[in-house]
Amino acid sequence: MATSTAAVIIGFYLLPFLLDVANINAGKAGLVLLISKLWDAVTDPMMGRISDNTRTRWGRRRPYLLFGAIPFGVAYFFLWQVPHLSETGLFIYYLGMLCLLNTMFTVVGVPYVSMMPEITEDYHQRTILTGFKTSFQLLATLLAGIAHGVIIGAIDDQKKAYMVSAAIHGTFITIPPLIVFTFTREKPQEEGKGRLSYWQGVRIALKNKPFVVICFIYLFDWMAITFIQSNFYLYVQYNLRAKDQFAALITVVQAFTLGCIPLWAILSKKHGKKKVFILGIGVLVFIVLSLFFITDWHPYIMFPVAAAAGFGVSAGYLLPWSMVPDCIDADELETGERREGVFYGLFVFLQKFGLSVALAMAGFSLDSAGFENPKMNPDTGKRESQEQPDSAIIALRILIGIVPAVLLAISIVFATFYPITRMRQRATIWRLKRLRQSKGQSDTSTTPTEEKDIMYNDENDTMLALEDLRVDYFA
Repeated sequence: MATSTAAVIIGFYLLPFLLDVANINAGKAGLVLLISKLWDAVTDPMMGRISDNTRTRWGRRRPYLLFGAIPFGVAYFFLWQVPHLSETGLFIYYLGMLCLLNTMFTVVGVPYVSMMPEITEDYHQRTILTGFKTSFQLLATLLAGIAHGVIIGAIDDQKKAYMVSAAIHGTFITIPPLIVFTFTREKPQEEGKGRLSYWQGVRIALKNKPFVVICFIYLFDWMAITFIQSNFYLYVQYNLRAKDQFAALITVVQAFTLGCIPLWAILSKKHGKKKVFILGIGVLVFIVLSLFFITDWHPYIMFPVAAAAGFGVSAGYLLPWSMVPDCIDADELETGERREGVFYGLFVFLQKFGLSVALAMAGFSLDSAGFENPKMNPDTGKRESQEQPDSAIIALRILIGIVPAVLLAISIVFATFYPITRMRQRATIWRLKRLRQSKGQSDTSTTPTEEKDIMYNDENDTMLALEDLRVDYFA
């Protein structure tokens, strides 16, 4: 919930904040976001490897939740301040604050998500577990989005409004990591022999074909969602001229996103993760395309569109994350090591890379299209938003409609190449159990009743022995 709270407010509001409140040029705002990702390219995978190799009485992952929680909240608070600096000074300030926040996001987020594959090895239980995790994350994003919108709408001085919101949410995001630390326990880990180096681990992870496919699926899927998030406020304000309706619209989107998670979990159990992902994202393609053609505020159009968008977005949130643990099992079968941190470090990097690249491209595009920053009103002494030129309005419609639709379509294409089915995952788990038994290692995982048999029906209704089913996904 902590990382989700920070991510949703950053996703929806950071670009408008830099442009309209901090009054930074759109191109420079984009550059801040892009440069910060160079730092993430190092810290995210490295943090995964560090947590994989950590050995403490509290476990491998939990210590980072304990010691990273408060710095995470502090860094979040300072990101939303507007110090009295020159434009160059503000550029340096926000670049430094964003790098610091991203680092603390990594310290907390990577160990947290790396804990999930150790809880269960069952193909469908992982989807259900991911569904619970995603539901709480979306609940946090729903509440945070509403609360932040109410705060900045209630306080006229936008600098003060963002400061108050940052104080509230910065305090809140320190709490969930501490709760997880207090009430969870990690499974004891066997000491590895001949442990792989960091870069060896990354190279092997990138030879894992299903994981590479998921990386491309999630990269394009998340970039599309981020383009929608980051430009939606500006789209509603300048294209629809309905700024007061923004909070209501994102509430509808988040509510339907949260409400549809159980539906996708049920459908994926019956039809498989790949098919259900393609269905949900296919719906979202048509929804975001419609945004390009909407030029005026019509509540009877926009609220149904927001609801349908939530339906599709929930598939993009849930299913890629539920696929990662299956890839980690394939990696263990190949290497003999559990290296969740490396995989989730790379995955969290993709999440933040997609977020920042989308924000950066939006900033550069709006700058090229002639977006006007707020100007000082000499009568009121306050900065006021400007009427945007037609070129900027068209750019906003492209950024929220055409660009996400193309990215989502690319994500669907990659999804067709995802090779892990329920049958193959069961075969992987069966072989892992035999491998652990042969090494004399304890296997404390639970085994569903139907997985104790040797023979299964595959997707073509033929009988196959698990030991004969191909599960070699490595290049």
